Amino acid sequence: MKYDKRTIGQLASELGFVRDTYEKTLRLVEVLQFIDSDTLLSESLALKGGTAINLMIMQLPRLSVDIDLDYCRSLSRDTMIEDRSVIIDKIILFMNASDYKHSDKSKRHYSLESHVFEYANSGGARDNIKIEINFSMRVHVLPLEIRRTTIPGVVQEVRSRCVSPIEILSSKIVALLTRGATRDLYDVNKMISLLSLTERDKELLRKCALFYFTICNTGIPESLDLGAHKSISKYRIRTELLPVLRRAEKIDLDEMLCSVERFLSELLVFTGKERAFIDKFRKHEYDPELLFDESEIVERIRSHPMAIWKTNEA
Repeated sequence: MKYDKRTIGQLASELGFVRDTYEKTLRLVEVLQFIDSDTLLSESLALKGGTAINLMIMQLPRLSVDIDLDYCRSLSRDTMIEDRSVIIDKIILFMNASDYKHSDKSKRHYSLESHVFEYANSGGARDNIKIEINFSMRVHVLPLEIRRTTIPGVVQEVRSRCVSPIEILSSKIVALLTRGATRDLYDVNKMISLLSLTERDKELLRKCALFYFTICNTGIPESLDLGAHKSISKYRIRTELLPVLRRAEKIDLDEMLCSVERFLSELLVFTGKERAFIDKFRKHEYDPELLFDESEIVERIRSHPMAIWKTNEA
């Protein structure tokens, strides 16, 4: 794709977005199209996080600034290791050929690869995009989905393998309660406002949120602090969130906080079996049957790498 300052500026203006951030989203879309065009990558990587929410689930309520992916082709550690280097090499080769520079800010850990690619945008300013791949989240509670969407300014339909909306929302809730980012608050509020969640959906959402709380590195708190996200200030909204929103959108921080806190306080009321799951997990015993009744879910996550690793920690 040719990134022309005038064309991108006109499209961004029509949509009400900041030009440079809109261009970054277009560049992310181009990466997703490359992933979908490659057999190994399209079979191996599932999109999650804010980009999945705002590009594939909802119709671009805000712009995306990075790509979060899970490796999903095989539970096998050996297969994952074989695929891993090939996947990373393919992505780096594509990015280099597309005039990006692989940044020294990139990081490689056992579970997570975070690759930063620098570029000069159509206005001549230096910018970067980040692609993160988690190689420990190799299985998911709910089946993955193939989703399609159209993006303003992109001729070709965008297609991507995605983590399910319920599971993405559950991870966003965990992220909001642990790191309190402005975009997490916005995404959670948008999803609970626009998705028609049934009682069954909410039950699954609660269980997924609890599952991801237990296997994340922060551990399981004695109680979920629903006030943690109140550290989000109007200044942070102005500097962190508004640049990725349409200029016409008005944000009422107090209303957003009240809406999300009310939803979470009703959602995160755990049953006896769910509390038993937490208690056993704290004792390094992983019993997914206590959390999920569905045999297909239990079988999918019985050997979840992160759950096994956390319960085997000394």
